[in-house]
Amino acid sequence: MIARQFDPIAELQSAFTLLTKNYNIATIPFIAVIICFALFAFAFIVAGGTALLTGGFSDISTNPMALWPIISAAAGWFFVAIIVAIIISLIANAAAVAASESAWQSGTADVSGGFARATSRLGDLIILAMALFVM
Repeated sequence: MIARQFDPIAELQSAFTLLTKNYNIATIPFIAVIICFALFAFAFIVAGGTALLTGGFSDISTNPMALWPIISAAAGWFFVAIIVAIIISLIANAAAVAASESAWQSGTADVSGGFARATSRLGDLIILAMALFVM
């Protein structure tokens, strides 16, 4: 078996050329980051609004333990936001990889096919993410 020569500069240049021709591959993770940012902003607004409505911020000087219910309520919202953000990022990254595969083969990225492949393998992606988290 003859080993093929690997030229890292040529590989990077071809990957960059492919990415500049198919910029929609890079927009998939970018849009996922914007969605996750909006999700955390929503969780922050809900948790902070709940604290303001209950008057928790005015109670802190007289009763420092009044902060714990606010923190525990906010922790629940942020835990849900983290789980949803992880799932969104898994789907976005898998869709970008799948779209990149079609771009390498045919020259054009198939974004909808990438999303279809990513969502069809979502269970496997979640199991992989949990295994990586344990490691």
